[in-house]
Amino acid sequence: MILVSNHVSYWDPVLIGSALTRQVFFMAKKELFSIPVLGLSLKCWGVFPVDRSRPDRGAIKRGLELLKQGQVIAVFPEGTRSKTGALLPPNTGVAYFATKTGAPVCPTAVIAVKGSSWGLWRRYSLRFGQSITFSGDRKQDLDAVAGQMMQKIQELLTGSAL
Repeated sequence: MILVSNHVSYWDPVLIGSALTRQVFFMAKKELFSIPVLGLSLKCWGVFPVDRSRPDRGAIKRGLELLKQGQVIAVFPEGTRSKTGALLPPNTGVAYFATKTGAPVCPTAVIAVKGSSWGLWRRYSLRFGQSITFSGDRKQDLDAVAGQMMQKIQELLTGSAL
């Protein structure tokens, strides 16, 4: 399964990973792995690096291997945190995973709770949507598939998917 989510805080991976009973494998920007304690911790938690400046064959290979093994991977299609909370344009890497493997995609929304404190300790809520499958037809337009994923996340954010 592939979890796709908006990305609004540093806490998003922790929130999503702790909400599930299965291990979730996250992609994270490679720069985080150069921070001594954090990099080692990320590796221990099964996080794998991705070079966001180019198509990263190593990250693609790792993601495909995990999906083939029946694991859950989580991807933030926006590729970075949104400072405003508005969805950013998606990258197509997650669409490639979905169309290449036919793995079910679970849209997920991280929502800041209104009225909660700002900063590091702000409260968040999660919404998980209905899984969708993109048939494993690699000829699908990856931009369109990524756009459909983001539309499902937007529906969860606005409550129209409930």
